[in-house]
Amino acid sequence: MTGVTLRSVCKSFGPVHVINDISLDIAAGELFFLLGPSGCGKTTLLRMIAGFSLPTSGSILFGNKDMSRVPPERRNTGMVFQNYALWPHMSVAENVMFGLDVRNVTRDEKKRRVARALELVHLPGYENRYPHQLSGGQQQRVALARALVIEPDVVLLDEPLSNLDAGLRIEMRKEIHRIHQELGLTMIYVTHDQKEALSLATRLAVMHHGKLAQVAAPEHVYQHPDSLFVAKFIGETNVLSARVTHVTSVDLSLDTDAGPLHCPAARAAMPCAPGQAVALSIRPEGFAFAPSDASSPPAWHATVIESTYLGEIVQVVCRVREQTLRITSLNPAGPPPRPGEQRRLIINPAHVRILPPEPATETL
Repeated sequence: MTGVTLRSVCKSFGPVHVINDISLDIAAGELFFLLGPSGCGKTTLLRMIAGFSLPTSGSILFGNKDMSRVPPERRNTGMVFQNYALWPHMSVAENVMFGLDVRNVTRDEKKRRVARALELVHLPGYENRYPHQLSGGQQQRVALARALVIEPDVVLLDEPLSNLDAGLRIEMRKEIHRIHQELGLTMIYVTHDQKEALSLATRLAVMHHGKLAQVAAPEHVYQHPDSLFVAKFIGETNVLSARVTHVTSVDLSLDTDAGPLHCPAARAAMPCAPGQAVALSIRPEGFAFAPSDASSPPAWHATVIESTYLGEIVQVVCRVREQTLRITSLNPAGPPPRPGEQRRLIINPAHVRILPPEPATETL
């Protein structure tokens, strides 16, 4: 297993800076995700790790070996592309074997490795079929087998599931997770799909404008975003403006656009002081409906605007003062809220994150 290290990596295309001074350590055996919106630089970063593009400055190491100027064919990386990139005139076996043809591998060893790779992706018996005879999911499995057959130090996946329908994406997620668990390879996976990243990643990096916005385990990024960008990009959230009214070493009091709120001080991403303007990120599952006659704990008074019953959950849109809040109620007891009803909302502080407000936009 080989880890990947990036040190002050930059990439420019003329005057355009696509990657801005990224340093990152990816441990051997991690299933590491690069996640972000289109244009954030994640695919460019992956291509530099693969060797298809060279960094303008900085270094890329596999283990202790500097690979920054090593050509792609000498990096021993397996690549899985978004569009599969299978040769239509070659059989499945020939496609999988392609990477071995340029290596010093005996004929018997080629057969053994191809058979093993097809077993790993659950396609034994498909050796003589051609790409046009396969489903999209099967073609992606062949592309994955081709990446694995060379016994790579690092596997690179560039949005490999984006061309599959929803059902196949879920199936292939499970397959990629199984293969990673079975082989323990270092895998670096680019996607803009949050669910893929949250369900598969050992750790993930959220990218924004060519920089790392946050690097952590998926659950930490979701529960403890470092910025409003990360909070809004990873999962759903409600964003409220607020002002700090009281601070102790244990908790904070805030006056929000929807009402007063008390939170543990640990829910703040930065030091806070009385009078400070902040932003709140509150996940939809952070709300609960209190009985109408309950006198405690403190609650916000809400008017139900929309209610969608989905069996195990109810998704509700409420109006609190002038704020619209999206709420997800798990396993609701009794009838779901109805539009026009008045309800009391209790906020679970564990689902609140106190963040720096977004910088004001200049007006011309």
